[in-house]
Amino acid sequence: MSISKNDDTIQTKHIVLTGFSGAGKSTIGPELATKLKRSFVDTDAQIVEQVGLSIKDIFEQKGERAFREIETEVITTNLCSKDKAVIALGGGALLAHANRDLVAEHGILVYLNCSIEELCLRLEKTNDRPLISHDQSDSHSDAESLREKVESRLLEREPSYRSADITVSTTEKSIDEVVREICHRLEEI
Repeated sequence: MSISKNDDTIQTKHIVLTGFSGAGKSTIGPELATKLKRSFVDTDAQIVEQVGLSIKDIFEQKGERAFREIETEVITTNLCSKDKAVIALGGGALLAHANRDLVAEHGILVYLNCSIEELCLRLEKTNDRPLISHDQSDSHSDAESLREKVESRLLEREPSYRSADITVSTTEKSIDEVVREICHRLEEI
């Protein structure tokens, strides 16, 4: 990747991926990091490692508030690091003003946007996301319930996602296509 005019800006900032659960942050992130010759950080994975519990178990045992406090600590540590990385945030991380301020100061925010239909297709295969978890035993009502949960959460989070410096759709695109588009958009900053 050849970044030209604003190479200094790009090199002094983290590339921060945001978007709803299932949008592709944890999949796109490692590939983008390789392309940009940076390390990749998944804040949710770091939280799981630090606490020793799955995200779902943290929510169940400690509550969302405790999770969000740990999340902010992890985000702060990563964004204040001198080693610039590609950082994937949890889907609700930007709801906290402190996190949005840190990202604005230390990062270039990339919103991975995905259609509700595709998000639901991706998310119906998992039950490890506590704010949208669903009962996989009743597929018809479960699909409606999942869609309602996704729409509701997306409505709440969309304003913070839309504050991104770059928005890229992941709907029906390959990992390579998304990575190429992000790199192209970074060149335009």
